[in-house]
Amino acid sequence: MWRPVGRHDPCLNAPDSTRPAGSPQRTEPVDVAVLNGTTDHPQFWEGRCQVLSLDGGGLRGLFSAAVLAALEEDLDSPVLDHFDLVTGTSTGGLIALALGAGVPARSILEFFVDEGPRVFRAPRLRTFRHLGRSKYDGRALDSALQRLFGEKLLGESCVRLVIPTFDMTRNDVYLLKTPHHPRLRRDWRVPMWEAARSTAAAPTYLPAHVLSEDRTVLVDGGVWANNPSLVGAVEASSLLGASLSNVRLLNIGTTNEFRGLPRSLTRGGAIQWLRGSALIDVLMTSQATGAFTAAQHLLGADSVERINPSVPPRLLRLDRLRVDDAIAWAASESRHAAPRVQGRFYDHVSVPYQAPTMPKEASHA
Repeated sequence: MWRPVGRHDPCLNAPDSTRPAGSPQRTEPVDVAVLNGTTDHPQFWEGRCQVLSLDGGGLRGLFSAAVLAALEEDLDSPVLDHFDLVTGTSTGGLIALALGAGVPARSILEFFVDEGPRVFRAPRLRTFRHLGRSKYDGRALDSALQRLFGEKLLGESCVRLVIPTFDMTRNDVYLLKTPHHPRLRRDWRVPMWEAARSTAAAPTYLPAHVLSEDRTVLVDGGVWANNPSLVGAVEASSLLGASLSNVRLLNIGTTNEFRGLPRSLTRGGAIQWLRGSALIDVLMTSQATGAFTAAQHLLGADSVERINPSVPPRLLRLDRLRVDDAIAWAASESRHAAPRVQGRFYDHVSVPYQAPTMPKEASHA
């Protein structure tokens, strides 16, 4: 059973001095102050920088959580011991934030199993009167996220985070980030539950979220970065200062269905495209595939790995899934992926991250 996060719960990727016995240790010296963004001079990341990228996909995030849980157990090491930056969109953003809050992957999986059916239990009636509103009212998700994260703030994450959303107020992309660079002075005050709710506000499924901090109206980052691999690669290179040749990236998707699209969609009519989730599915899948392909070209094929199997039709949907089947697919996929993940990523120990102490009244710059 998952448990709520305490405001002062310890991080899983604590500095070496507080790591549990048997955990991997860093062998090279690290200027932690520079890497945490707590100084005013430009950052320069020496050596490898590893990024964990988590796709969006609604309830299909249960698959991603199950893969992470299985990898942690198969390889006997917390995933955050090996990744310096985590980026996640929508349901992947929820998982990224939970990892940053110190929640073990197994507990994140239990959260999906327990809360997922409640969040998507009863859609609104789809009468003409309700066509102007989202399928779900979002109150069940709000409650579940508040129970999971409690009062934890984004700035209290124990790993560097980048969470894509979209700003409806400015009609522009919006990235919620931990304060891992001197210029990142605002987002640390955002409650983790609000960050998760914002990136999960999928259009037509859930209403937008209004940040309590500054009333910014945000929706699901999946409208532009359902696969945030490029977001993570750019963050590692630009703000962290890592050389692209030193960036390695593990991308975990939320599965694809191995079937073609209905021929009726070739007619291009609104009725065909808007029926069910056809349009959203195509946009999510095409963006995710394109982003990973671009990441391969940017970083090199040997520096990236994607776990995203094709599954039978209707096994996993944005708001409906068969839990046992999803976990079984994840267990099988992680079993095959574990040797590759271990060989490519688990020889690296993440650079410890501790967010700088922020002033009570921080600048809005």
